[in-house]
Amino acid sequence: MTRDNRHLEDAIEVVENFRRPIIDITGTLDLLTDNGRTVARLLVTVANKSGADTARRVRRKHQALQQAGIPTGSTRPFGYKDDKRKLDPKEAAALRKAVERILTGASPRVIAADWNKQGITTTRGNGWSKETVKQVLRNPRICGYRSKKVRDFNPETGTESVRVEPVLDDDGEPVRGQWDPIVSVADWEAVTEVIGKSPEPGDAYNARKYLGTGTLRCDKNGCGGRLRAMKAPASRNKPEGFFYYTCPDKRSGYGCGGIRISGPETDRTLKMLVIAKYEEEAQEREATSVPEE
Repeated sequence: MTRDNRHLEDAIEVVENFRRPIIDITGTLDLLTDNGRTVARLLVTVANKSGADTARRVRRKHQALQQAGIPTGSTRPFGYKDDKRKLDPKEAAALRKAVERILTGASPRVIAADWNKQGITTTRGNGWSKETVKQVLRNPRICGYRSKKVRDFNPETGTESVRVEPVLDDDGEPVRGQWDPIVSVADWEAVTEVIGKSPEPGDAYNARKYLGTGTLRCDKNGCGGRLRAMKAPASRNKPEGFFYYTCPDKRSGYGCGGIRISGPETDRTLKMLVIAKYEEEAQEREATSVPEE
């Protein structure tokens, strides 16, 4: 009421309609009188301007901290010590193992169950769910990037979602944070491609954006690496949303980098194989079924 003109006017309307007093904490302002209402409006206007100035300074301060890569927040991030810079050995190792398992076909739900079983909790001491695991893995902080929260509003559903993305400098490059990274940038980008960069739900329960994730293998020279989905660079030759299934390169330690196949064509083939298998099994069940007398 003391910083927002709309709230003050609502209070004045109540006083005028019901003739009941509303006074300030010092007792010097009385909204029942013309003088009290005038002084109250002046004080609220000044307080509103002061609040706007403070909010602007706070925003500038946070922007400066972001560009400098300085960690903020009252709660330490998972994987780091209380200074938000040095790694917590146990939690950092758990995160690296989780990234490796996600890239080799495990689901966030399985990761959450394993962490809960091992007694690994969040920084607030809570248990894990598949969504909280995804939140940690999506955060660019784990690969050394300074991050920020971005709110997205969907006008069709009237809902708002919050995602985390890297802070960019004046040249459009991600800002490096003043802390030790847990995983490489390549692994963070790969894991976000698997679990999705946004917390918005999929088309169905446990839906996969890329059907071959965690299933397809590289057969070159007995590699056996699990193929990852990778979006194709913007090009006139490829339609929007085109992607490849690729074998991770040797530097990642997960493959040989020797295979790259068309993603959409592969997914169509997988659908055809699943349908054909279902029809084959249906025919077998029909052939072996005993007709009722």
